[in-house]
Amino acid sequence: MKNTPLIVAFVFIVFTIASLSVQKVNAQDTLHFGKTTNEFEFTVPIDYDHAKQINLFAKQVEEDRGTDYFNADLESRNFKDVTNKLVPGKTYLVKIFPILDSVSCIDCLNFLKNQNAFLVGAQGLTLLQFLKKDVFPLDTRIVSLDEKDALYKDKDGKIRVPYIMHLSTDKWWFALGNFNNKLNKKCYLLCFVDK
Repeated sequence: MKNTPLIVAFVFIVFTIASLSVQKVNAQDTLHFGKTTNEFEFTVPIDYDHAKQINLFAKQVEEDRGTDYFNADLESRNFKDVTNKLVPGKTYLVKIFPILDSVSCIDCLNFLKNQNAFLVGAQGLTLLQFLKKDVFPLDTRIVSLDEKDALYKDKDGKIRVPYIMHLSTDKWWFALGNFNNKLNKKCYLLCFVDK
């Protein structure tokens, strides 16, 4: 065929551009995100109840003297639209990534998607804290991101992002950040993936 060399050249150019785009994304990832500081298997309890998880958690930590701060908007109805519901009895691989530099929540979401992450929202974050407190590094925020539309919008119109901070005083903060604010090197990203 007369056009065969042109077709081959076109395909080569398309693949080259795609490869360069992937390399650019990976280069940006290494600038903003470090290697996992912790990686472990995590099995969701067989009696896990997605609809009630956050409220049950709130009740449990409310009575805990170790709780220094709990945001009243951190409740099940505000985060019911999580992108990926945890599956009772399923074992996930959990990774915790440090943030190395100031970065937007959008960039963090893209990074998590490159990891093939399940976006488990506040449910995954609170369940992990209840069952595996020891994996939370001190004086840093562990952030559990989700798609913007799945997150809670407060009365002021702010999109809220759940995070937990374990203080060096052994106290805990259960809080909500602002999706439009950048995350910094005092933050870590929570990432659930298939085992």
